[in-house]
This record gives sequence, C-alpha cells and structure tokens, in this order.
Amino acid sequence: KWRPHSRSRASIHQLQICNSYDSLLNITTQELWHISGFDRVMIYKFDPTDMHGVVVSERISTSTPSSFLGLCFPSTDVPQQSRQSFFQMGIRHVHDVNDLGSQIIMLDGEDLPDISLMNSRSIHPCHRMYLNAMGVKSQFVQSVAVGAHLWGLVIFHHYQSPLRLSTELLMSCEVVIKAFSIRLSSVLQDVRHARQELVLKLQGQICDQIVQSKDVAIGLTKGPDDMRRIVDHAIGACVVSTNNKVIATVGEVPSEATMTRLVSWACDDDFANFRAKSETPHVRTPGNLRTVCIQSLVETFQVEDSDEWCAGALLTRFKGGMLVWFRGRYQDSVMWAGDPSLQSEERPRQSFQRIMVQYKSRCMTWLPDDMADSQRLAHLLDELTHTMDSEFSSKMLMRLTHDRIKSRTQCSALASELVDLIEGANAPIFGMDTTGIATHWNKMTSCLTGIKKEEAIGQPVSKLLNLSVYAAKELDAVSQCAQLGYVVKPIQLTVTSRGGLFEYEGTVAPGDDVDLFLGPTVSRDISGRPGNVMFVGQDVTEVRNTLAKCMDIEAGYQRVISGSASPIFGVSTDGLITDWNTATVSMTKISQEEALGKPFLGKHGVFGGLISVTDQDILTKLEILVHGALFSDKDGQGNVGLGAEGNQEGMKASQFEFSCINKDGKRVEILIMASCRSTAASHDRTDQTASAIFFAMDVSEKKALEVANTTYIAAKAASQAKSEQIGFLCHELRNPLNGVIGNISLLQENKVGEEEEELMHMTLQCCTQLMRIMNDVLDMSKVEAGKLQIERIRFNMSDLVNTIVKQIRGAAQAKGVQVHLSFVGFDDGDFNVESDPVRVQQVLWNFAWNAVKFTDEGSISFKIEKKECVKDGVVDPDMQILKLSVSDTGPGLSAQTAKILFQPYLEVQSVAFRESG
Repeated sequence: KWRPHSRSRASIHQLQICNSYDSLLNITTQELWHISGFDRVMIYKFDPTDMHGVVVSERISTSTPSSFLGLCFPSTDVPQQSRQSFFQMGIRHVHDVNDLGSQIIMLDGEDLPDISLMNSRSIHPCHRMYLNAMGVKSQFVQSVAVGAHLWGLVIFHHYQSPLRLSTELLMSCEVVIKAFSIRLSSVLQDVRHARQELVLKLQGQICDQIVQSKDVAIGLTKGPDDMRRIVDHAIGACVVSTNNKVIATVGEVPSEATMTRLVSWACDDDFANFRAKSETPHVRTPGNLRTVCIQSLVETFQVEDSDEWCAGALLTRFKGGMLVWFRGRYQDSVMWAGDPSLQSEERPRQSFQRIMVQYKSRCMTWLPDDMADSQRLAHLLDELTHTMDSEFSSKMLMRLTHDRIKSRTQCSALASELVDLIEGANAPIFGMDTTGIATHWNKMTSCLTGIKKEEAIGQPVSKLLNLSVYAAKELDAVSQCAQLGYVVKPIQLTVTSRGGLFEYEGTVAPGDDVDLFLGPTVSRDISGRPGNVMFVGQDVTEVRNTLAKCMDIEAGYQRVISGSASPIFGVSTDGLITDWNTATVSMTKISQEEALGKPFLGKHGVFGGLISVTDQDILTKLEILVHGALFSDKDGQGNVGLGAEGNQEGMKASQFEFSCINKDGKRVEILIMASCRSTAASHDRTDQTASAIFFAMDVSEKKALEVANTTYIAAKAASQAKSEQIGFLCHELRNPLNGVIGNISLLQENKVGEEEEELMHMTLQCCTQLMRIMNDVLDMSKVEAGKLQIERIRFNMSDLVNTIVKQIRGAAQAKGVQVHLSFVGFDDGDFNVESDPVRVQQVLWNFAWNAVKFTDEGSISFKIEKKECVKDGVVDPDMQILKLSVSDTGPGLSAQTAKILFQPYLEVQSVAFRESG
C-alpha cells in the first residue's frame, strides 16, 4: 500500500538535489513512469511565442508504438480554453477514452457548475477522435505552472487497455509533479537571476564607456563590452539619432539600403503609427518607450530574399534616438507531429507522421526577456543623457573619475593582501585557468609536492601533479562545474610528491603519496565571465593514514571473526551478544539478526532460550566462563574453578565441552574456549569496552566418529571370533564326514536291494553336498583372514570339465534333462591351461549343480571358448582368454532379482525356487 508513497519520497529527494534543467526533466519522466505504470510519460512544454507544444522529455515502454521526443504539436492541439481548464483544474484523468462519462443532473434552484472543471464529465468528441487516432486507451494529464503562468503539461498515455490509477498512485504522481514544478521554477529563476546580474554588469561597463567617451553612440559601440551583449544571440547593432540617421554600428548589420528602409519605416510617423506598424508581440513601457520585434526583414518589407546575414531586428526607442539589434538567419528545422497546415480545433488530425518543415529567412524568436533587457538599457540611457546634458555633468564626471581611481586603488591593495595571504597560507593553494594551466602555486603546495613555483607556473596542473587519467578528468570536471556556477563539493586527490621542500624536506620523502582535500573557487571579471579557478586544499595524509590503520585493524578483526571456519561469537560486559559469525549461524541455526543484541544466557537469551541445554548446570558453567574471561586477574590465565565440589583442580575457564539442542532440534556437541578482548587504550578488563570472545568447535562429528569406531572395532572382533569358531567347527566336522562318505562308498560295493541302493546313493549325495558347503565356509574364513591363496598350475581343461559333466549327468538324466558340452577355439587340440584347478572346479561345480537343481526340463549346456587376447587394439600372441559358461532352460532370474543377487544373506523368495530347495 505504501510502496507508491515511498517511491514518490525518493523521487522528490532526487528532484531536490538536481540543479540541471535537462536532468530535472529526465528524472521526472523516469520516476513518474515507474510509479504510474503507463506506457508513455512525457513533458509537454508550451512555446511562449505561439503556444505550440514541444515534447522536451519522455519515457516509454518497449511496447509503445513510437517516440514523441522532440516533436512539435500545433497550438490548436491544446486550444486556449483547454489550457485555461488545465491551469485551473490541475489534473484530468480519463481512465477510458471511449467511455461517455457520467450524466450530470441539476436540481431546481441549484447553480450551474463549471462542467469544464469536473473530472466526471466526458471528453470532447474531437478530443476522443484525437486520442483514438493515437491509439490511446487511457490518459492522465497534470499541469505544470511556473509562477502564475502555465508552463506545460505532464501527459500519461496507455495503449494496451483502459487503466485506472488508484488514489494512492494519483496522489503520488500529483506530489511528484508539484515538486517538479517548484524545482523547475527555482532552476529557471536561477537562470534569470544570473542573466540579470550579467546584464547589470554590462550596463555598468557601458555607462563607464559612455562617461569616458562623453558620447552615447561611441560608448555603446566602441569598447570591450558593446551593446550587442545586452541581447542574447545578437550579431550586430546600431544607434539611430533623433534625426533618423544611423550614427554608429557594431558587428554584422544589414546593407545600407535595408538599413535606410528600416529606419524610414520605424521613424516615419509618430509613436502611434510606429506601434501600429509593429509586429505582434509589441511591448508598451512607461513613458514614450516602444519596442518592436521583427522576425523577418524579408517578409516585413516585402523584398526579395538576399544574401544578407541579418534576418531580424529588435528596435527600442529612447530619448536620444533608437537602439537596434540584429540577429542572423536561423534555418530552423522543426519536426511536426502531422501536417501543421491541417491544424484545426474542430477537425482533429488522423495522422501523426513526422513531417520536417524548414523555416528560412527568419531569426531566432525574440523573447520577452530580450525586449525587457533592451528597455532597461534604454531607461538607463535616458537617465544618463539627462545627467550628461545638465550643468553638473563636469562635476559628475570628476566625481566618477575620483571614485573610480579610489576604487581601483582599494582593489589593488586588497589584491596585494590576498596574494600575500595565499602565498603564506598554511594550506596548499594553487590556481588554473580554463585550459588547465597553472596560474598560482603557493609555498605550501611547493612544500608538499616538491615542485617550486617557478617550475609550476605555465605548466598543466594534471602533468605537474602526475595525476591519473581519471583524476585529471575529475579535476577538470570540477573546474568546469565551478565556472558554470554550480555548487561543487570538495574532492580528494592523491599526489605523488617529488620530496618535501623547505621545512617539509625531511618529512615528505620522494615517492610519498600526499592526500589533498580541495575545494574550488572561481574568480570572475566585472562582466561576470569566469576566470581562473583557485583550489584551496588541506593536507589530510596523516588523517588518511591513521584512519586506514584503524580500518585495517577493525577489518582484520572482522575478517578473522566472519571468515573463520570455526564458530566465533562475542559477549559484552553487559552480557549481550556483540559478534556472531557465519560458522556460528551454521552450528546453531540462529541468524545474526536474531542473535546480535540478545542476552547470552537466560530464558530470553541465546543459550537457555533459543538454544536448549541438556543440563542446567551448563548455564552456570557458561556464566562462570564469561566472568572468568572478563574479570579474572591480569595475568591472562583466566583459571576459574568450575568443579561441582570446588576442588583445587577445578576447570580452566578457557575451555570445556557440553551438549545442547540447536534451533532445528539437532543435538550438538560443542567444545568452547573463551578469551578477553580489550581496547588498545586500556588493558583493564573492567573497562566497558572489553568483551569476551568465544571460540567454539562443533565436535558432534568427532563424537559420532568415536562411537562409530568403537562399534566397528567391537563388530570386527566379533566377526573374527565368529569366523574362527566356524572354521574350527568345519575342520572338526569334516573328519567324521569323510568317514561317513568312505563307509557309504564301501557299502555301495556290496550287493544290496534296489531300495537300499537308492537310499545309499541319496545319502552319499547329501554328504558330498555337505562337504562342499564346509569347504566353501572354510574358503570364506580364509578370505576374511586374508589367507586365501590362488595357485597357478598347468592342467587339462577338458579332463576337468568332463569330470564335472559325468558327475551331474546321472542326476540330470533322472529328471529328463539333457547335458551338452562344446569346446570352441580348440582347433589345435591343446586343452592345457594355467590356473587354479581347485577354484575353477569349485565355481563350475556350483554352476552345474544349480543348473541341475533349477531345471526340470530341457537341457544344460557347457561351453568352453578360447579367444585371442587384445590389448589396446593389438593381439598378444603370448596370452589367450578362456571363457566358461553354463546355461540352462530353467526359470532364470528377473532383472530386479539380478540387481540384488549378491547382497549378503539374501535368498530369492519365489514359489519355483522354494520348490527346488
């Protein structure tokens, strides 16, 4: 809700500190565009000559059709009646251009209101057609008044859809525009005052010239400051006597024929006829003064356009004749929004296409200020002529001469005193002209820079001071702004000294940096023209160095605290948190905003409040820790008894460990250490500037690792004991089992019944399987103990595989399963390989019996394939690869089961596997 008001306050602050006319316009449109949300915000200025409008500033969105900046709109676009309504009403908000407005019904006996001043009324049909031709859906207009005159309008256009501004936005826009009007009036008033001061100085100089020459015409046209400077942009001037003769000229003037015709036209009849012939606007002044402006001599006298440079004239009468100023041709190229020849208040234009119109044979418009300046000079000449024609003229001249000599003598003495003051000042002072050349260089500047005055005068200041490109530009910019009359803030420059001179010879060494705090002052001549810029400085090197040291100490302290990987926090003597670094935030999950300024201990503090402790005695120990750090003896040991019984050993105040629950509910084990930090000025730990610094360490992970390590050692010991026990049992069981297998083998040699033979066969298979399981367990024990050895023996692969096939063939054929064996790549007939035959037989045995176990029909295939060994794309002739595979037509494993097959103590739980055992 308050966002528009806060934005408008910031906008007003920017306007208040702005002293530039162009910047004032740009800031206003920029800020209003952000506040309002309209597609286009523009400032529309009325031209004082014919009241046509010019867009002098604009801010548009990316979707806006085109820019209006610099476009001129005919005066009929905002008629006189509309301008008067805007001036009286101030604001006009049309949220929907095509809305017909509210119907206003008056009761009997009520006065008829001025409908033109009501926002609820509908817009004029011509205005609606005008805005529709632009594509405008919503419009908001507020007038800008300077003094008692309508200066212009601030116009808002929206093109996407109708847009209604809320009350808050309307108020914000109105306040910003009012502030802009006030600031604009101030800026324009400053410009007028500066111009008036300049004109007054010029008038005084011209009067001085007239008194010296005792002739009005010569004083006006001869001298360093002639009458041309009274009127802006005048290229020439002349003086016409009372008998209608041109008696003096200066600068560019028309030809003799044009001058004769102009004088004849202006002086032929009386003043009434003179006024009747004048162009609009004419100015009536007190007495018999009349001022006439001629924009175009060619159009006024109906003559052919010639090559004469003079195009317009400004004529002002005085008692001694007439003053005439001339302006040159001004080929004005005006960019109109639409065809200006089609302008009409009753027929709005349908097109706003840019049209360039060239205006020739005309001069720049004569403004009311130009006419007022010419009349002031005429008034002054009337008074001066009266004085010179009187009998007191000689006495007046003598008095003026005496006063002038006296004034110049006083000025000379004052200047001499100022030069001595500048030279002996205990501050560096130097001056430069408009081109940056040194004109003044006092003794203190020489002492600090190591450059003598004789070397400095006439040299560029930026080169003398060895300034960087940026510093030189900054110095030049400050100088120019000061010459233009702007308020300039002092600047700081760093100068590399050549070595101190005079009393600074041992203080400033060559290459030392000298910091100067400089403020500019501009000298001006009698006409107000800027001259040299004097920079009065102050040596702030020592202050800079001291401040830098303090800042380095403080910055280093802050870097240590904030950048430390260990949690660090501080506690003042009042028990409040003063520091809380990022690592502490990570450990406690309490932000700096929550911790800083809060009590260190207690229900409303950090420890005991935001952070829960597992034991209330911890708070007591922390309190003793803080007290010991802040108020222990000066030996710095900080040993305070923290034992529960107060024994002699106690506990060091600098370190102890405790458990707590952080803000996220996580248990944290903290090892904390404390120390005292005092100011450099005092080591007394009772000083209010002292504070306790806590260095903490999150030992939760360390504690967890200790517990995990203890658990791991215990588990490893238990596993080793289990493995040893199982190995021992397997060894003990294998001996009687070998006896059982031997006895069964002997029984099978005797002739027994078919049923008994089958039972003995099954018993032998079970014993063999049990022996294989015990061998596997013993191998696992060897693997865990790291004692399993892989042998490398040369054996016949064909014999090994055929042995396994013969062993399982009977069991497979009993289930109706065929067993196939194939050798691939053994074309040379060599079946000898080098490996561990026991392990190879063990692996193939497991694969083979699993295939028999889980295959109920189909076949079991053994494939032994010998391939070449390829390393990095090259065949190794000394090595070959042997691939052994066992495949069956059993149910197989799913993809999901295959992923978890090798997890320990996991068995596939399915009906088919359970049935197979």
